[in-house]
Amino acid sequence: MRYITIGNLLVQMRREKKGITRKKLSDGLCSAQMLYQIEKDQFETDPLMIDMLLQRLGKSPDKLERILQADMYRMVRVRDLLEKTIYKGKRAPAAYILEQYPVRTNVDQMYRYRMRASLLYHIDKDYDRAAENLWFAVNVTMPGFTYDTINTYLISTVEMENLLALEKISIEKNPDKNKSTEKGHLRICMEYIDRYFTDDEEHAKIYAKCAWLLARVYYSEGNYVQAMTLCEKGMEGLRRNTMIYFTLPLLALMVRIGENLGIAPEHSK
Repeated sequence: MRYITIGNLLVQMRREKKGITRKKLSDGLCSAQMLYQIEKDQFETDPLMIDMLLQRLGKSPDKLERILQADMYRMVRVRDLLEKTIYKGKRAPAAYILEQYPVRTNVDQMYRYRMRASLLYHIDKDYDRAAENLWFAVNVTMPGFTYDTINTYLISTVEMENLLALEKISIEKNPDKNKSTEKGHLRICMEYIDRYFTDDEEHAKIYAKCAWLLARVYYSEGNYVQAMTLCEKGMEGLRRNTMIYFTLPLLALMVRIGENLGIAPEHSK
């Protein structure tokens, strides 16, 4: 079995991706000095920060097995507990965990805003405050972000999920509103994913989400063929990587599209 430190891996990948300086890679996540210490294996850092650094370099962290110190392992467990508590609709314990959640770095701050938005969305159904917290999360790690300047940023899967979640809330908040703005934003995100997400698994995961959201907009406009095409492309990426991740939402939408296209039930997904 071959072992490599996280620091060595980051250095190796930065060199392969010519032109990515420590300052550019660390921007919004940590200082360039902290990244230097991480690359020299002088600083034990949060697994989520490492995931985001690797994702910004086009590497799927899912392919790695890591040995964590006890305090870092506890952080992973706290995040798992928080996410499960929110998805089970247990507001009081979720709010307590969020209140106690430590904020030591920009990544911690981003995650706290992200999970507060999740609580507001899933439990309180407060779309306005959920969107506000997601924008805070976006601007912590991508300061000054606009869709016009998206190509100037290195964006991790986690950060792209924050952007897609914002568009999802906007779509659901006013279902009868014209969705041209959201459609434009999702197309920009899809172009970015196709251009910069070079790891096939990371591309498949985030593309499936983006395709599903954009397909929903086309479906609402009655453009069923375009909606089906997007869903099928999203499904193909997941199939190619033998991933069940996000297949059910895509399949459910494809069934609805098929009904509107007059596809016979026996031929439906």
